[in-house]
Amino acid sequence: MTLFIDNPAVEEILTVEDVMDALEQGHAELGHGRAINGPKFRIMTPRDPSHVAGGTEPFHHVYTSLNGAIEKWNVICNRVDSDFIHYPEINGLRREVRVPGPPSGMFCGFVQLYDSSTAEPLAIVHDGFMQKYRVGGTAGLGTKYLAKKNSKVLGLIGSGWQQTSAIECHCAAADFELVKIFSPTKENREAFAADYTEKLGIEVRAVDSAEEAVRGADVVCTATNAVNPVLKTEWLEPGMLITAIKDATEIEFETFERADYIVSNRNGPNWNRFAIGGTEAIPEGQSDNWGKPGNVDWDNIPLFGEVVAGLKPARANDEQVILFPVTGDGVQFAAVAYRLYERAKEKGLGTEVDTTLWLQAAKYIP
Repeated sequence: MTLFIDNPAVEEILTVEDVMDALEQGHAELGHGRAINGPKFRIMTPRDPSHVAGGTEPFHHVYTSLNGAIEKWNVICNRVDSDFIHYPEINGLRREVRVPGPPSGMFCGFVQLYDSSTAEPLAIVHDGFMQKYRVGGTAGLGTKYLAKKNSKVLGLIGSGWQQTSAIECHCAAADFELVKIFSPTKENREAFAADYTEKLGIEVRAVDSAEEAVRGADVVCTATNAVNPVLKTEWLEPGMLITAIKDATEIEFETFERADYIVSNRNGPNWNRFAIGGTEAIPEGQSDNWGKPGNVDWDNIPLFGEVVAGLKPARANDEQVILFPVTGDGVQFAAVAYRLYERAKEKGLGTEVDTTLWLQAAKYIP
């Protein structure tokens, strides 16, 4: 039987400890060459922007695919999304905003998990709730391996959905005593600070600027939907670790040059984008910093998995500025989806579906 695991079940099953353990093992396997990330891409079709109230150009339907395999668990996955994206200006910054397609207002996104020893589907898992934790968990592991051992102050830019997992996973990786958070809407950052002060039992302080959130921090995490930089290179201080949740678009290109050490969870830019009519009209299509000229050895940036596996160095000293841009990858989804599948079976959660619905007779295969 194939197991269908929806978001409510994922939310009941998933823990920060499980996510970070699964990701740590998955990245170590990647570092040793026993896991692999496939190319990740978005296929974009221009649509009428009046689909949303106040809609603006450009507006595209987007099909997204990420895939990856982990040998020791006999799993391979494909994470797919089908929705819309537009780029409104909010609080003076261009944003990437996802929009549902169906009249129900719901989104379409799931992870297909397969058994690579039998070629059969194991599970179909809603990608929504797990999505933010596989990214936040990877960034949190960055703190475990790349931050100063005595890190006490965490600076956050962004107070949205993605940051909720990032703060939990960073704080699971280090004994932070203070978290400073900035986002453009005062009410949002203050509500976030009050909520997580109570949840985590440490002081989470809302501040009035991104610079104030960054200055004096040991670790900085950007988690926004901005397609332009929100962190300035001039704010960096010796010893900082910068984790950027939304790949390389939230930070200035000069930050790559300023960093003493760069580690990436996968090589290359975040997305391969293919758009009918060309990608020139898409703001984020021109925003990836990866591979631009400069004094960065783009071809030899260590994989985070190699650091986790002990094959590449972690932090050398407390003065290094380290940059860890976290991009989405299939190994993250394979690791977390497989852990969710194991836990769902243990707890009797999820809906069993006849696996033969996905299988075909040999006579149909050339």
